[in-house]
Amino acid sequence: QLLRALLSDLVLLAVCSLSFLQELGMGIFMGVSALFFKDKFDIGASELGLLFCVAGAGMVVFQGFVVGKFVKIVGRPVSIFLGWLLRLAIFFSLASLHFSLLPWLSVVCVVAGGALIDPCAASFTSDKAPQGMSGIF
Repeated sequence: QLLRALLSDLVLLAVCSLSFLQELGMGIFMGVSALFFKDKFDIGASELGLLFCVAGAGMVVFQGFVVGKFVKIVGRPVSIFLGWLLRLAIFFSLASLHFSLLPWLSVVCVVAGGALIDPCAASFTSDKAPQGMSGIF
């Protein structure tokens, strides 16, 4: 039934597929960031913990005070797209740039991108899903 719903609505299929791919990318980022930041920036475990703590606090503030207003102005699809673009730009910058604030900037921006993507994609998917197929199965 889920597969039939996805195949009948190409927009829903695209959002779900892209959400899966960006969450896969986020999982890879979270998995290798400790090794990458240690090798490239000599950031240890305690500094990385602080970095992710600051990013999480920033996400709470960003999602609480900015995302709702931003989504009202540009809409959910644009918010999702801009969140993906923000994450993509950060992933590319990690591969090509090297400056001292990059670890802080990258983690905060990756998390902020998620603050744009996740609630908008969940709401969009829930609205597009057939009756009785949204929420917990």
